[in-house]
This record gives sequence, structure tokens and C-alpha cells, in this order.
Amino acid sequence: MFKLGGKVGYVTRHARRLFKVKHTVLTVDRALYCKLIELKWCVPEYRNKLIPRLGGHHISMNFLKAIGDHMDGSGLAEVWVESGLLGQGTVERILAGKAYNKGMRAHKLTLQALWHIVAPTFLLFVAEVDRECHDQLSNMAADDNRERILEMITFLMQDKFHKLMKEFVDSKSEDVNFIFWWRYMEMVSILLQFTRAQRDGLWDIHLRSFSHMLPYFIRYDHLNYARWGPVYLAEMHQLPDSVLEEFQNGNFVVKRSAQRFNQVDPDHAMEWINGTGKKGGGIVGITKTPSALCRWTLSYNLRSHIAAETYAVYNLCPGSTHLHKEATISRQTRDRDDENALISTFRGFNVFSSARNPGSAGTLQNIATKDLPTEEIQESILYAKELG
Repeated sequence: MFKLGGKVGYVTRHARRLFKVKHTVLTVDRALYCKLIELKWCVPEYRNKLIPRLGGHHISMNFLKAIGDHMDGSGLAEVWVESGLLGQGTVERILAGKAYNKGMRAHKLTLQALWHIVAPTFLLFVAEVDRECHDQLSNMAADDNRERILEMITFLMQDKFHKLMKEFVDSKSEDVNFIFWWRYMEMVSILLQFTRAQRDGLWDIHLRSFSHMLPYFIRYDHLNYARWGPVYLAEMHQLPDSVLEEFQNGNFVVKRSAQRFNQVDPDHAMEWINGTGKKGGGIVGITKTPSALCRWTLSYNLRSHIAAETYAVYNLCPGSTHLHKEATISRQTRDRDDENALISTFRGFNVFSSARNPGSAGTLQNIATKDLPTEEIQESILYAKELG
């Protein structure tokens, strides 16, 4: 603790002297966060000047692990393998909270596939309770031009639609298989909302989506985030006015190019920088040779400067295209094919099986193996959020 305090004090004093700042914001993982908070509480000098933040990348990876814990034994892993979306090894890493990029893509495509399956049932429900709303939704869905899509997005954000969705879910309250997969869809939506808050620099959504993660952290024994998550929220709701203003302006995330929707938390940016040393041209293979490692490290800034000057000669900048990589034609085609494969596999496994077999409506089951849990396990899974 003494060594950490010395380093933090040096950083804080150095920042104030060089940049004339009143507050020092440090984005760290959970292991360092708890120590920084305790240091802040113990040393009067730091109480109004040091502002530790939990890194968004580490939060996302821990929530990926919570989703993996929740879906263990559900048949989701078999769906991913059977559809050809992922290999067995990658599936295991994703459910363990690793392989961040592949995990985000897999859960996103799975959410879209499940929506494709459940949407017709929802529209039938809307047709019964509100015919006018059903016709409006059908007309907007039939036209894929930009104006109609924006009109549909506006409609989906209205309280009227949210009320219909709640009534639809309530009507399925006795269907435990539906409720289980709906809870999975809610968890993925929280993760995507949290990601969007970072990509667009939306501070209020960042805090709200993190607060929605906390019950699952508690329920699935992520004790460190369960313990320090409420502390983080309390600290972030007591920020100095100048820091809060900067965060609300989006200055709690960083970006390295002019593209849109590409901002990340500082801890994610540091992981990217660390990753450059593990790729081609990095330190992999020379780490046991101190002289070579020193040459690579000491020359990194010069090589970066040469690269920047080369871009400037051609009037370019890294990532100068305004098209996000996920919006390219090839990526969209690949995502569409994988999504269709997921839909086909889910339907083959009868993901909402109780809709076709009313007798099984009260019993949760693995959609791949049809294994049944005990009553205690079923209650624990279905009410994970409430119990958390």
C-alpha cells in the first residue's frame, strides 16, 4: 500500500504541476480500484483530488463471465458449435469471460436470432390487444428505407411499445423456458447498452447499465465487483462539478481515429497497446533476449513517429475511413449468414419448446440434450436477478 500510495502521489502531483489540473482521474481494474479507494479515504490530500474509475473493458469481460455462468448447461454452447459460428475451444473461452471480441459478436448475433424467432409471436399478441399498433408495426417493418427505419426506432422508444412488451412477457410468465431465454436476451441487451455507452461516450447510460449488471455479479459470486460496484456508483454520483461536466461531455473514453462509434475505455485502449507487442513485429519470440527487447521497446516511439509522418505525407490518418468495420459489406454478409445459421439451429432445437409442447411449460430444459434441472436449480436460474 505504501508503494502504491507513493506512485499515486507522484502521478497526482506531477499532473497538477504540468497540466495545472485540480483532479486526477485514474481508470484501473478492480484489483487496483479497491486499493486506490482505500488510499483516497485514508489520505486527506487525495479525497478531493484523486478520482479512481473502474475500467469498462474489465467490467464487460466480467459480465461476459456472468452471462456464461447463467447459461451454463442451457444448450447455448451446443447451438454455437452446431451452427458453425464457433469452435468448441472458443465457446469455452467465451463462456469463461475470455475472447472479448468473439464473445461480443456471438452474443449479439444470438440476440438477433432469438428476436427473429420470438418476433412473430409478439406480433400475434399485439394483433390481439392493439390492432392499430400491429398494423403500424407491420407497415414500418415492410419498408426498409432509411426514413421508415428511423420512424420504427422512434416508435420502439415510446412508452406505448414498452407497455405492450411488458404485457407480452407477463402473458408468458408460466412458460419457464421462454422466461429463461428472455432473461438471457435482457442480459445481452445490458451488455450491448454498456458497450454503446462507451462507444458514444454516454456517461448516464454507462452508470445505469452498470447498475443493472450488479445483481448478476452478486448472484454469480463475482464478489469483488459485488463488493466494490456499489462503492463505484456512489463515488461516481459524488463527482466534482467540473469532472462530472467533462464525463457528461464524453471525456471518460478515448479514441484514436476519426471513425464514429469507436470510443473505448482507457483500460481497453491500454490492452490494445499491450497487444501490439504480441502481434507480428512485436516482442513475441525475443522476450528471452534482453538486448533485443530493449531495442524494440526504446525504438517504439520512433517507429510510431515514422508511421505518423508517412500517413501525413499522403494526407491520411490511421483509420481515416468513416465506415466502421462492422458496417462493411463483407462483414454484413458474414453476420447475416451466421445469424441465419443460428436461427436454423435454434429452431431445430425448439428453443421455445413449451410453445409447441404445453405440457413442458412449467419445466426448464436444456434445448440440446433435453436434460431437466432440479426444482431448486430452476428457481435459482429463473430468479437470478431478483435473488441478486
